[in-house]
Amino acid sequence: MPGPRNALRLIKHLRIPAGGVLLVRDGDAQSDQRKKGLEQARQHSPLGVVPVVIGLPVTKRECWILAAFEPADDREQGLIEDVRKELGYDPRRSPERLTAAKAGATHNAKGILKALGIDPDREADCLRNVTLSWLLERGEGTGLTAFLGEVRSRFVPVIDGIPRP
Repeated sequence: MPGPRNALRLIKHLRIPAGGVLLVRDGDAQSDQRKKGLEQARQHSPLGVVPVVIGLPVTKRECWILAAFEPADDREQGLIEDVRKELGYDPRRSPERLTAAKAGATHNAKGILKALGIDPDREADCLRNVTLSWLLERGEGTGLTAFLGEVRSRFVPVIDGIPRP
């Protein structure tokens, strides 16, 4: 996978029409270094006025999906109850407590999604059916609130036709 600077260069080189670019990379023990690299790539972007939004999910992007998850039926309600009992907390309300530990670990974010039966189609459904206020509330500790703030400040003005500062 190319680094963020190379990704921006590739977009320019291939002349991919972009109204904006999302640079999203999972956080982990190297989160500070990754954030610095993403910010440097944005600062030196070869794309000119094309807005670049940075997202750094803590610990993994799966935590963002869990923040958006609401059971769609009794089966999913039972699954989330089982997960809550095993963890001792609700991973939807405290996704920042999950880890990127090896597969099978109790607090592994990917494992929680699997236990809940959340596949890519269900992920998309979760994100389509959640309110922004819910994501802002649940996503504070995972970097999701910061990401949504960047979307609001960098993309929304472009979408609305308002010139960027």
